Amino acid sequence: MNSTSDNRAYLVTCLRHSAQIPRSTWNFRYARNVMRNLRVKKMKIKEYFDYWDKFFKIWLNSKTQSDYKAGFEKLKKEFKKSPFAYPKEIMNCECKSNETFEYIPEPYWGWTPNLKTDLKFVVVNYNPASGGEQQHRSYSNISSITYYSNYVFQQINDYLNYKQNSNLPKPTQYETTNWHFNNRANKLAQLNSELFPTDHTTIKNYFGIDLVPWHTKNVKYLNGYLEENFLAIQLWSLNFAIQASKQAKGLFANKVIVRTNLATFKELFKNEFDSGFFIEDIKLPIIKKKNNDNFQKIKIKNEKDVEIYLLWGMRNSLPTESFLKEIFKPRMETKWRLCNKRKPKSS
Repeated sequence: MNSTSDNRAYLVTCLRHSAQIPRSTWNFRYARNVMRNLRVKKMKIKEYFDYWDKFFKIWLNSKTQSDYKAGFEKLKKEFKKSPFAYPKEIMNCECKSNETFEYIPEPYWGWTPNLKTDLKFVVVNYNPASGGEQQHRSYSNISSITYYSNYVFQQINDYLNYKQNSNLPKPTQYETTNWHFNNRANKLAQLNSELFPTDHTTIKNYFGIDLVPWHTKNVKYLNGYLEENFLAIQLWSLNFAIQASKQAKGLFANKVIVRTNLATFKELFKNEFDSGFFIEDIKLPIIKKKNNDNFQKIKIKNEKDVEIYLLWGMRNSLPTESFLKEIFKPRMETKWRLCNKRKPKSS
């Protein structure tokens, strides 16, 4: 399950505070040059899934920080990209003796190529919420995993089978899948029920990506880690979502939905806005804001067909259905006309 976002204001403060970190620590010039190099070659979707499968194996086989670093030295040489750093002192919950490193990392949830279904929704969240007993590395379900992608695939199938027959064993990660269905997949599918199914099978068309894969009780625990792992977040999480959106079909094709507000997103990716990689779309339709619901569209340099939609409103949930329909109404009406266009009668 994904963490609540009631501390978004706190996160903004943390990110602003990062500007006080010495340049020698940030090494902005190096980071900027690396990111330029990363943008030259666009990876295929399979490369991201391969990365996270190997990431998981390194985590599973690492008992200490030195084990983790040693494993990633090999991965870094293979991929020649920036890995996620060891989550030192990041806690899974409020207590100080429950390290997040002891819980399975969740970089994504939902759709995988193994499901052989169309991808229709790509949503980005901050990170997973606190891990439970069945997500601890000592649990047999976790220790027996070979590939993370296969694990997610199996959990999604088990969830759907359980929904059809409650006499079957309840999946170990039922709560995680159910959260993604209720708070993300189903809300988006309901925007146009004429085109999308609104039953639980929608979870097979939904792809939720976390900026950071580590479980925490609250996003505030990521203070410092977000700044330290700028390159990894942009490459392995955000770019993952951008490339995945190109495979999406239907109303949300080439759209990345990010559940956050504009201020937080601009702070997190300040350099990318300053360099012109991310651009605020100022040509937005006039939509009356309701119940604190809001949105902002972001354009991406050299990605003319892909758009990022920042959506925020209710606590850790997407805006209301009526508000979302206002945002996507033009596209919905166009799609509906195309699908219901009558063929000309033969003479």
